[in-house]
Amino acid sequence: LGARRGGLLTAVIVLPLFVPPVIFGGGALDAFASGLTWTSGFALLGAYAAAAVAFGPIAMAAACRNALS
Repeated sequence: LGARRGGLLTAVIVLPLFVPPVIFGGGALDAFASGLTWTSGFALLGAYAAAAVAFGPIAMAAACRNALS
């Protein structure tokens, strides 16, 4: 993909990464408010956060390497 403005392309790439935490968080809050077990949604949020912590430095290194070359 080529675009004159990189901000739009960045938004298109990054925005889908925000959708799963919103869905899992909303599901956990809805289950908690309904009196159901909310731990599964919270566990999925924890797994998503752990994956972001694990893969974040790798993605940042690749982005820096791409920007410098």
